[in-house]
Amino acid sequence: MAPLRASLERPRSVTPADDDNQVLGSTKVPTRKREPTSAYSYIDRARIRVKGGDGGDGCVAWRRERGNARGGPAGGNGGRGGDVYLVADAGLNTLVKFGSVVHFAAENGEKGQPKNCTGADGKALELRVPLGTVVYDAETGALLGDLDQVGARLLVARGGRGGRGNAAFKTDRNRAPVIREKGEPGTGCWLRLELRVLADIGIIGCPNAGKSTWLAAVSNARPKIADYPFTTLVPNLGVYAENVVLADIPGLCEGAHLGRGLGIGFLRHIERCRMILHLVAGDAPDPLYDLQAIRLELALFNPRLVQDKLHVVLFTKMDLPLAQQRWNDASFREAFQKAVGHRRIAAVSAVTGQGVEETMQRVCKLLEKIPQPDRLSSLPDASPGVLEQSRSPAAADTFRGDHDAIGASVDGTFRIQKERMADGQRRWRILGLPKLERLAVMTDWAYPEAVDRFQRVLRALGVTEALSQSGIRAGDVVVIANIEFDYTPDDNVFYQNALEDGVDLFKDTSDVEIAVDEDHDYREWSENVSQS
Repeated sequence: MAPLRASLERPRSVTPADDDNQVLGSTKVPTRKREPTSAYSYIDRARIRVKGGDGGDGCVAWRRERGNARGGPAGGNGGRGGDVYLVADAGLNTLVKFGSVVHFAAENGEKGQPKNCTGADGKALELRVPLGTVVYDAETGALLGDLDQVGARLLVARGGRGGRGNAAFKTDRNRAPVIREKGEPGTGCWLRLELRVLADIGIIGCPNAGKSTWLAAVSNARPKIADYPFTTLVPNLGVYAENVVLADIPGLCEGAHLGRGLGIGFLRHIERCRMILHLVAGDAPDPLYDLQAIRLELALFNPRLVQDKLHVVLFTKMDLPLAQQRWNDASFREAFQKAVGHRRIAAVSAVTGQGVEETMQRVCKLLEKIPQPDRLSSLPDASPGVLEQSRSPAAADTFRGDHDAIGASVDGTFRIQKERMADGQRRWRILGLPKLERLAVMTDWAYPEAVDRFQRVLRALGVTEALSQSGIRAGDVVVIANIEFDYTPDDNVFYQNALEDGVDLFKDTSDVEIAVDEDHDYREWSENVSQS
């Protein structure tokens, strides 16, 4: 057998400090200052960091009561860390609150207490987001969930398990264990939030095509209306006949996919719509060109918006003489219908009300024939991920160096990865054992019994034998969950620590005095230790 030796004082290195360490034990702690976001800003994208609370540490304690001289171990377990949830709230319509604060963490669990008292669990953190928010993993791009129903909850970060106290390690063979576990760190990740408005009908068109005027005419919405382009800067919602929701999308122009005008950033809001109302201004310099330009921008953004969505084209501003003249021209009307490609066309005027009610009734009848779409399938990258995910503490870490993967496991449940560092040092990483990684993180290396327990687990899993067969040498470094250990071929960890202090336990040690401190943390040798 060729086990590992872990330093009893502390591991050689631990996971480098990162954003996780900046938010432990708090609910909202930004790591850097940001300029305050205006309350009137419309933010439909956000990037936030979430982290579950850490579990509480276990306790090493003893029952000491009058009349009970040997009460035994009585250290309680630590409490579980709180989880982080995203909750859909119909009362919100923007992600503006995530503009200045981006780090969120649930409460940590409390430490275990004497008399077998378990620490309190940390409170779960609920972050309320607007209805229709789509959640992605910012690092991998995986779709985690779509909050499209009121009150929907999405677990995005789990709290860590509480560490066990010494009372939990009591057995018939070990009736006075001096060992405990640290709390498990909570999982954390970066999230990308995208708000996609939930509407039945999306209203699109060139700037100043009459979209806001149409929305105001068919609903009680009061969007800003003016006679200059780009009056609408953010999407507006309106309701027709109590159950049909319309979304007014800011105007598009040629080259929007290249960022011209307001760009195509708001087009994601109509990806969920069942129908699209395309408004073409009758007084535009070239209505046919505007029609084709908008359809091209839709196709460049998402071809499904043109191929799968039902389109209704409205020739607007019929109250103006130029629009009337064009519509009464048979050749223009024939060319217009040919460019549209279907017969779902109407000439309307939202100012005078011409054709407004008739058109909306026909639109509602068409809407009844369109089934409700699958919310996830309406997304361009619809590949539902794991809604309730649990990450290993070292899952997101990147390793540097020249890597050489070695399949040293017999049953294939784990693998050993050899790294040749720039300084010539060899490192061996144990991968594929999440439970072992969690054990390494939760082991309190200050207790020799905890170190010995970790060694037994390594032997039981076959890691020790696999390392020996892989050609590891004394002095190499073994890494488990970013915790480094020196490899030694001797299986007596106490003997190896004594050798470092200049004492050979197998020689004459009559002049050696051994003292153990009250906390049973370390083995200390007196100054008259023999150097022979």
